[in-house]
Amino acid sequence: MKLHSAQLGEKVKVKNLNKVDDLLHKRLNSFGIKEGCQVSLMQKGLFSGACILECQGQKVGLRKKDLVNIEVEQL
Repeated sequence: MKLHSAQLGEKVKVKNLNKVDDLLHKRLNSFGIKEGCQVSLMQKGLFSGACILECQGQKVGLRKKDLVNIEVEQL
């Protein structure tokens, strides 16, 4: 399942980050978003805008086109 498909507030586990751009992959690692960590989608932007993720108490804003490259699984 893609991260953008997750419901708001639902906790999911990051399964695969291989399709993510290298620069974004480094940015996600610096925020603690790695394969195996739990994240939840806090807010979805209107008209395919920015979405807000929460991981380990940090909130990170990402574009929808980046979220569709992150594979997750439900907990």
